[in-house]
Amino acid sequence: MGIKKYKTKTGKTRYGVNVFDKSSGKTRWIGTYKNADDAKLAFSDADRRNRLGEILERKDIEFDKLVDTYLERIAVQEKTRNEYRNTLAPARTAWQSRNTRSLTKEDVEELIASRTAFGVHPRQVIKLRTRLSQVMNAAIDWGYLATSPCAGRIRSLPRMPDSSFRPLLDDEVQAVIEATPDWWRPAVMTCLASGLRQGELFGLQVNDVDLEASTITVRGQLQDGQIQRTKTSAGMRTVPIPEIVASVLREHIARLPDMDVPLLFPTQRGCPVSKSNWCRRVWRPTVVASGVRTDLKMHDLRKQFASVMVRQGRSVAYLQSVMGHRSPTTTLKWYVGKFDDESEQAMKDMNDWLCHEDPPTHSVAVLRNTEDVDADAA
Repeated sequence: MGIKKYKTKTGKTRYGVNVFDKSSGKTRWIGTYKNADDAKLAFSDADRRNRLGEILERKDIEFDKLVDTYLERIAVQEKTRNEYRNTLAPARTAWQSRNTRSLTKEDVEELIASRTAFGVHPRQVIKLRTRLSQVMNAAIDWGYLATSPCAGRIRSLPRMPDSSFRPLLDDEVQAVIEATPDWWRPAVMTCLASGLRQGELFGLQVNDVDLEASTITVRGQLQDGQIQRTKTSAGMRTVPIPEIVASVLREHIARLPDMDVPLLFPTQRGCPVSKSNWCRRVWRPTVVASGVRTDLKMHDLRKQFASVMVRQGRSVAYLQSVMGHRSPTTTLKWYVGKFDDESEQAMKDMNDWLCHEDPPTHSVAVLRNTEDVDADAA
């Protein structure tokens, strides 16, 4: 009993810690640690608490009840709470009233494998694992579990397919704009020039636009026909727009119908947009008519904006703030793509830099001196 050193299947060294409780005659599992010093500290603390009688039996709770408790306590919007509930539904169906302490890593891997075999998209399967981990970590905090069955590597977890975004070239962007119906063209141009989310775009009101300053202020987003607050505080932001878009919006605002809520991009009847209907009746026909790739989504316009900003030399900090992200990692990992002609342009720029008449750095001067020596030797 105490500290046990072992190797994982990936070759990593881990230290397992447990103590023997003489009063109950049971071995208490404490945890697994990456290095020996942490394991020794954990063992010493656990042994002390054990001698003082502070190590208690874990509480019991059915998995279904644990999920309900978790969903009640998390501080998220109702839409996000429902998304969590739907994501966790397969686990609740599989485990229902099982004692949470009886769940093992094998149970988790079996559930993940069954979802993959059922044909569920890898993104949804990975999201299920993430939500399960959050629930199990909460169970540890609340005293129901000592360790999480979701911890470490899940061998049945599928790999995400390549989802890298190929930005549109200039002529493709123009083709999409020209193929968009007149009424919706200002919305598409605004999305391209500001990188707004679809819900933010259709949730804009007329007073959110400052035509003199050429800015748009994001205060909320359209969800189920209602204006709701943004998902995070980073979503509340002011975004600059180019003058050409401000000019287009000025003309668009002048022809808007009278509405109780002065939406910037309503339907022609003055109603809030249904995103699913808009995608089916407006966006898909626009993509087909444009002649660009058929898998182009409305959300890709947001990625197009981010990719163009990076190509134009904007800083990551600026792009993060304009996109409304809490982390720059999200911006760079999921929203910035590589242009098809980028390699050719990069080499052209590098050639121009190396061949510049006034070398900007010592390294280029050294390169030229080397070439002169080689020429003399020849």
